[in-house]
Amino acid sequence: MRLPLGFFVKSVRWPQQSEVLVYPRRVRVGVVRRTGLDRRESTSAPGRRRRGGEVEALREFRSGDDRRDIHWKQSARQQRIVVMERRERSLPSSFLALDRQLPRRDDAELLQRFEDLVSEVASSALDELKRGRAVGLVIGGTVTPPGAGRPQARRLMERLALVQAVGPGEDPLLPLVAGDPVYRLAEGG
Repeated sequence: MRLPLGFFVKSVRWPQQSEVLVYPRRVRVGVVRRTGLDRRESTSAPGRRRRGGEVEALREFRSGDDRRDIHWKQSARQQRIVVMERRERSLPSSFLALDRQLPRRDDAELLQRFEDLVSEVASSALDELKRGRAVGLVIGGTVTPPGAGRPQARRLMERLALVQAVGPGEDPLLPLVAGDPVYRLAEGG
């Protein structure tokens, strides 16, 4: 007598951590509200530049130079290590600014609309990153420098997952984004 095969129950117990981080939900986004920071802030943000650009000059290798910039043909001719100095290209980047101040923090309807607004910011950020653009995030007085790729997507989603609404005047937006498009919850809308 043959017994049917394939009727086995397998189970594995996975230990789970006590906390789970839930990212904002994805929503359909219309126009992305990009903002810029003034020149001083945007150039001081790390990760704003990338290698490449036009060669400006050749010079002798110094300690700390990137070995990828060695000009091998000139180094062979001159019998010393020669590197290329390049004019750096800046990444085209934008910031998404979220004003987390609510007119009233204890209003359940406003809190729900704020969650919808956070979902819109998260979706806009992911759409921009998917298009290969560098995106930064301004939440109140905190700035996340622009970046691209999966690590930046994770960084932005974590910050947006942990964002909480505050009352009026508790965490105002930076004056650098004044007058720019901002994700803000209006009382009547």
